[in-house]
Amino acid sequence: MQITHHFTDDEFWARIAGSDEELRASFDRAGAFEIAGWQGPVSIGEWGFTGGLRSLTFGVVPLASGSSTDSGEPVASTHPVTAVTVLVEDGTSPRDFVAQRRQVLAVMDDPEYRPPAVDVPALPDDVRVIMVDDVPVAFEIWAQPGRWCAAGQIRELTVAIEADSELADDASLRLVTNIEPYIDGRNALIRGMRGGI
Repeated sequence: MQITHHFTDDEFWARIAGSDEELRASFDRAGAFEIAGWQGPVSIGEWGFTGGLRSLTFGVVPLASGSSTDSGEPVASTHPVTAVTVLVEDGTSPRDFVAQRRQVLAVMDDPEYRPPAVDVPALPDDVRVIMVDDVPVAFEIWAQPGRWCAAGQIRELTVAIEADSELADDASLRLVTNIEPYIDGRNALIRGMRGGI
């Protein structure tokens, strides 16, 4: 017999508040990068409290079931839509990171979550210079239908940008100095997916 505990709203948000504190502490140790000048919703994606993968999302739109878009059309899904994700990982080369991400995303795309064979080309599609805190950094570009990825090395970190399509030529990154807007965005996203509770 399996017993599942159902949290009250207060218990749920107390756990989220605890997670927020862990995020703040790990952010101070590790840091993250953001799209410079981004205007729009932001949130936190995957985040390893003790290192590893960390990501911030840009363009997240939390739409609850029964809500409407600006055009008035009803929206049935509660899943957020992410325009761009900026990821950071410790101790992995950009090329190995791209191979790992392709494997993860391929599994997520499979309705039965089976790990398919993923073929990563030996060479990137292109190399592009992206400014990071006003310093030019070479990023390898890896393109697939519906997915675009730029991966580069910044000090000991691999930094990658994932999007549905190529970023604007003048897009740049900067080190995040304040994680609070991302925590607020994540909590707003959670609240929206819980129907405002």
